[in-house]
Amino acid sequence: MFQLSSNFIDRPVLSLRLGLPIAHIYEPIINPNNLRLEAWYAQDLRSKARLVLPYQEIREIIPEGFIVNDTDALETLDALVRIKEIAEIGFKLIGKTVVTDTKQHVGKVTDYAVDTQTFIVQKLYTEQSVLK
Repeated sequence: MFQLSSNFIDRPVLSLRLGLPIAHIYEPIINPNNLRLEAWYAQDLRSKARLVLPYQEIREIIPEGFIVNDTDALETLDALVRIKEIAEIGFKLIGKTVVTDTKQHVGKVTDYAVDTQTFIVQKLYTEQSVLK
């Protein structure tokens, strides 16, 4: 199933073990090589620490938020070496210019749809500038 990027931002992380929210998602970490949402930055609700939630730790996405097994799903960025390399690139998809193979300017990315099974971007939504 596809979901828009807005469904992956500003959402709670819910622990199955504790039965309550443990963190809050606020920004995706996107791999620019394959457009996979590798992880999300999250803020721990207790310590207010900046942590990372890898996509492999997500059991399910429901309207109330992301479901994980426990607080162990959240790690510091330094503990996740592969994701840290991707995060250091700082790739942001929203606002990127889209150009066709024939060098025709399509517009800028305003949103994108993600497959919730693979967490790979499947569709880009663009908007032309006001001048066009």
